[in-house]
Amino acid sequence: ESLKNFKPKPSANTDHLVREHQLAKIIEDEIALLPDRMREVFELKRKLGLSHKEIAERMNISEPTVKTQMNRAIKTLKTRLGDTLFSSAFPFL
Repeated sequence: ESLKNFKPKPSANTDHLVREHQLAKIIEDEIALLPDRMREVFELKRKLGLSHKEIAERMNISEPTVKTQMNRAIKTLKTRLGDTLFSSAFPFL
């Protein structure tokens, strides 16, 4: 009976969504600040899920270069965003 009268507070959901969008914007802004090649490597891995080999072939660079660029991107983003935010935004990296 008490559950019938319960109405979730819309402001709590709205506030959560606003914060989520703000964090997503911060993350995307930081990614956009990466050097071009580093950003491209990071986005191919993150958005398309390509392997280092696939990225190397697509960009016509070596696999070690892909790995280096990816490691630098992760290090840079962790520094700028902090470990906690980075880990929650990219749990599989």
